[in-house]
Amino acid sequence: MKRPLRRNRTKNVNVNLVAAMLVPMLLISISAFAYAQSSTQLTCFTTLTTDPQEDIEITNWIVNRTNTQDVNCNGIIFGDELNVTEIKDSSSGQIIGLEITANPIFPGWILHLILKIHNLPYSVPVNVSYAIHYWNETSEQWEKKTKEDLQTLFSITYIDGFYRDADLTQPMSPEDIVDVNKYFYKSEYITLDENAPPTLQGQSIDFIVEVYAEQAGI
Repeated sequence: MKRPLRRNRTKNVNVNLVAAMLVPMLLISISAFAYAQSSTQLTCFTTLTTDPQEDIEITNWIVNRTNTQDVNCNGIIFGDELNVTEIKDSSSGQIIGLEITANPIFPGWILHLILKIHNLPYSVPVNVSYAIHYWNETSEQWEKKTKEDLQTLFSITYIDGFYRDADLTQPMSPEDIVDVNKYFYKSEYITLDENAPPTLQGQSIDFIVEVYAEQAGI
């Protein structure tokens, strides 16, 4: 079934992260399984959300770390078991999201992604924040969740942060302001726990990480 993406505000950036860890399906294998038997897949949608007076875009991204395996032994991981696709605004050409697919993932699987985000010259000073939403298969609705919920429900550890610098040495607080024509960085670290229970095998998991930029001082 096709999941509708959330549309809360004037501009929504929809990013699908499709992976054996970030995709509309999460089929989790336990560590005792051979890699060839691993079938965990998860879809994560990352979105940028702003009002008309604010405008931010993803200018660059890197996969800083992953242990994704070459399960079909063809010598290719990026573009095969791990795919990252840029989602662009049809009118401006700005990168408004990323679709990441990792297939398959396994207990102990890791992906660390770093996004470089630009508060554009014609924008305003902003505060940045984020929210996580999970697709509930039963109610067929997006539900707001916390990092703790992801851990409790799916043995997914999600560690994130906003930073001033690419080396991630200058963390930002919720009160920090990103001035016009300045850059900031979003770190996304996702892992499937080593002790993920076998009851997760065969499940399907979708979640959205929604990044908000809101005018500072409002």
